[in-house]
Amino acid sequence: KNGDTKAAIDELNRIIDNDPKLAKAYLLRATAIMSLGDNAAAVADFDKAIELSPKNSEAYYGRGMAKAELDDMAGAIKDETTAIDLGKSNKAAYLERAKMKADLKDYKGSIKDFSKAIELDPKNGKTYFDRGSVKDDSGDRGGAVEDLTKAGELGYEGAYDVLRQLKE
Repeated sequence: KNGDTKAAIDELNRIIDNDPKLAKAYLLRATAIMSLGDNAAAVADFDKAIELSPKNSEAYYGRGMAKAELDDMAGAIKDETTAIDLGKSNKAAYLERAKMKADLKDYKGSIKDFSKAIELDPKNGKTYFDRGSVKDDSGDRGGAVEDLTKAGELGYEGAYDVLRQLKE
């Protein structure tokens, strides 16, 4: 896999050398670089993609994820918010921002973002599971049970196991 990724990066380097104003090439290279774990270099490419295409929600989303890996949670949340503002129905950005907020113990904000992601994709059991976990962390046992039950109904593996643990 790493060989394929490195080959893709080499090809993207050639594309960028030929057309240094192609934002999509920087975006793709940033994503590839991030998959190899070099988040700082990925941020630099996401920065360039944003400079060339300032309304590209995908670039803000990716940069937010890379910043989160670098423990820049404030910057990550800001980028995910921009991705949401630009993309409106950017479910992935809502999910990432919800997780970041939960890590920062902003349970209310996290639950709100998970709820928006559920509104955009109401059949995703994992999102109900994640929101239920945050509700449990925030002390809302009833809400947690409700969400975990829904996650199980939607076929999310492990939801019923966690639900049994909550009820013990």
